[in-house]
Amino acid sequence: MSHDGYWVRREQKKFQANSWDTLCQWAREGRLKLTDEYKTPESPQWRLVQRDPMLSSMIPEREQLILKRGDATYRAPNYELIQEWAKKGQVSPDDMVYSNYTQLWTAVSEIEAIMQCIPQLVITKLEQKKARRKNLEFALDDHQQTEVSVKVVQEVDLDSEEQQTEEQQTEEQQTEEQQTDAIIPILKPSSAIIQEICAPIYDVARLFLVIKDLRPLDRIKGECLLKSLKLDCQGMSKKEAFSEAILALKKHQELYLSNELSARSLGADEVFQTLMSFIESIEQEQDVIGNLDEERFVVGNQNRPKMTPDEASLMIKLQTIVEQMIQAVRAFKQ
Repeated sequence: MSHDGYWVRREQKKFQANSWDTLCQWAREGRLKLTDEYKTPESPQWRLVQRDPMLSSMIPEREQLILKRGDATYRAPNYELIQEWAKKGQVSPDDMVYSNYTQLWTAVSEIEAIMQCIPQLVITKLEQKKARRKNLEFALDDHQQTEVSVKVVQEVDLDSEEQQTEEQQTEEQQTEEQQTDAIIPILKPSSAIIQEICAPIYDVARLFLVIKDLRPLDRIKGECLLKSLKLDCQGMSKKEAFSEAILALKKHQELYLSNELSARSLGADEVFQTLMSFIESIEQEQDVIGNLDEERFVVGNQNRPKMTPDEASLMIKLQTIVEQMIQAVRAFKQ
């Protein structure tokens, strides 16, 4: 092969151009790097592109890439670095990449060169997480919340008590004395009472979806109103939101499901058990929420610390309990 003519050398590879104009075109397109070498028939010695004022001035500014995950952004000088992040499981198919060349945001899922670097385990876990979230949101959407005033609820409660027969009252007294499940009367509550029991649980489940991935120092952005509990969590940290929600839930539980016996009498024993499990889990491990772990700061992560392993484990545990609560509520409403 003849080496006369116009050539570009990059490490051990050589590329031939038809003319000087072709070299200039490659430079304008960003296909030449300042660290490349070139030679021409007039200058047969290899020369760095960066030493040629004309060619180097034609090369566009270095491409700048931005990887976006949620509200966090990370800058990268090239795709090779993002590919390295992907190999370490630090890039998700749902992340977005911006290039100052194209001036467009592109989903990682549409960039094959990056997708090939993401471990299959990361993709599988993401798909499982999406499926679980979708199932939980579907359950929440299935619930049509209505507003019932406290006065109406009290009137319904009073009517229900007046309508109880002497036989039912006798059975309730026997239940308390003998403490047996077999003779607990199951009183069908009105739709208004069912709504009052279920609405706060749905609201807390929605709150959990909003705050479970918040990191230490993060706060809830945007509107976050729990109407059934008369609680506005906007601007709160995860720890503050959990604390306020638990206080409100306990008041709700004491009003409608004061103990396991009263819950069984309404046919809401599963709701009571999962609700108590949720409350107790947070109260017992509330100290791990929002703690800073200096060793879990990540370079280039805008100084946003990650959750501690204990907090991450608690969130996984709570998600399971929330899913069980929703299932129990749906069964209670039927």
